[in-house]
Amino acid sequence: MRSDKKLVSNNILNIKNNSMGSKGQIATLDASVAFIIVMIIVVTTTTLTYEFIDTSIEREEKINAYKELYFATESLIATSGNPRNWHEIEEFERIGLAKYEENSIQNHELDPDKIQRLNEIPVEEVKEKLALEHRNIKIKIKRIDGEEIVKKTDISPEMNQRIQIKRVAVLKNDLYVIKTKTTI
Repeated sequence: MRSDKKLVSNNILNIKNNSMGSKGQIATLDASVAFIIVMIIVVTTTTLTYEFIDTSIEREEKINAYKELYFATESLIATSGNPRNWHEIEEFERIGLAKYEENSIQNHELDPDKIQRLNEIPVEEVKEKLALEHRNIKIKIKRIDGEEIVKKTDISPEMNQRIQIKRVAVLKNDLYVIKTKTTI
């Protein structure tokens, strides 16, 4: 009987020891789960913050690229360049394709001599004269029916996130589409 009592008391001690050990394990398990939840919250918050910052920076870059391209396109079709006879000389400041007659600019009417000269200028110089030297650009001028008269580009097909502006102008009584593109 004594051995039975001893056996029972040993079992009771083992049960007490096991229950004390499992309380410690439960506390460790709770702390581990809480730590994992906190880490998930921190990582998620950090990721969302960086995505928001990246998105706003990217949006700002798109807006800047669009503004620059818009002003370059306007300069092409609404001004005659600087100087007005830039197509006849070697050194000039700015490209403009608008016709200049009798002390007035023919807004959105293109000068064929200036277009011919534009075709002769390397794309890097065109970018410089349009204040787009820090961007990749594509300039295409073609008649509405599809005949292409100007194509200047340093944009490769792999480049994505392009901004494009289309304008219409007149050349020799025909309508032409001026497309300008840049990458971000």
